[in-house]
Amino acid sequence: MVQGFGDDFKELVRSSTNLVDLVSETVSLKPIHGGRDFVGLCPFHDDKNPSFHVYPDRQTYRCWVCDQGGDCFRWVMEMEKVPFPEAMESLARRARLEIPKHKRDDATSENGHRKTDSLAVVEWAVNLMHQALRAGPKADNARQYVKTRKLSEDTVRNFRLGYHPEDWNWFLEQARGRFTPAQLVAAGLIQERNNGPGYFDNLVGRLVFPIIDERGRPVAFGGRVLPGGNIESDAKYWNSLESAIFHKRRTLYAFDRARET
Repeated sequence: MVQGFGDDFKELVRSSTNLVDLVSETVSLKPIHGGRDFVGLCPFHDDKNPSFHVYPDRQTYRCWVCDQGGDCFRWVMEMEKVPFPEAMESLARRARLEIPKHKRDDATSENGHRKTDSLAVVEWAVNLMHQALRAGPKADNARQYVKTRKLSEDTVRNFRLGYHPEDWNWFLEQARGRFTPAQLVAAGLIQERNNGPGYFDNLVGRLVFPIIDERGRPVAFGGRVLPGGNIESDAKYWNSLESAIFHKRRTLYAFDRARET
């Protein structure tokens, strides 16, 4: 028995999942060794040369630089920041498999609580970063950039644009006593460090654009690193990782406002 799921069901889900297709939704893969293996840029670290390999025959993946690896279940757990039961349910739905009813009910209840928590965390972060942009003492560079891009006060207010100061622990400090680190991770605001204990913030030193779902709820963020700042990044733009409330393929930026016009 694997965390409430039978081993037989787990193996059925695994055998019904094409790992190459699954990973290709996030990573651009190229076949090597006559198509026996696939390689791409690692999504777990700042990869310049393709070091991330997928092995279809073994149904596993591994980065030979940062040593992140696993199977289809681990992939979903890492990409969507969910525990094993929810990863199992996600892959089962993807493969159009029937989930045992009592497990579906348990997972739905747990998922509902997780989504509620993440929605509250993201809403809090939207307000926090919006106030930081409009009145924060460390946002002069961001406000100047907004003026340079000719973004009006109405645009800033209506789209609830924000700014994350150049502080790698800002979310953690501001959330102390309100949200746990685990809740911040689940909402995509922070990540665990790969090279030691602790966490670091996402979106540091960036002008931030909330991503709103079809029901008008903020579920994720896009961020642009600011010119003239002290944050060095190869990625000018950064979008939230997928989570229980944010699925990139299902969410279009500003779609909620497009529906109003």
